[in-house]
Amino acid sequence: MVGEVSNKTPLEIINSEGAIEINNNLHISFSNDLEFVPGGFTRPVLQLDFEIEVPWVLVEKPN
Repeated sequence: MVGEVSNKTPLEIINSEGAIEINNNLHISFSNDLEFVPGGFTRPVLQLDFEIEVPWVLVEKPN
């Protein structure tokens, strides 16, 4: 894993949903709920969840 040191406190970084806001369009979080890890996978496991908001760029409207 690679990261950077922030001088913000955890309460300034983590939002009400427990996610870290990287910028307005990208949020990441870590989860204990291993949704996509096969049953026999060696533990411990770190699951990183991310949410990216991508602007609609096509001419037609979304459904």
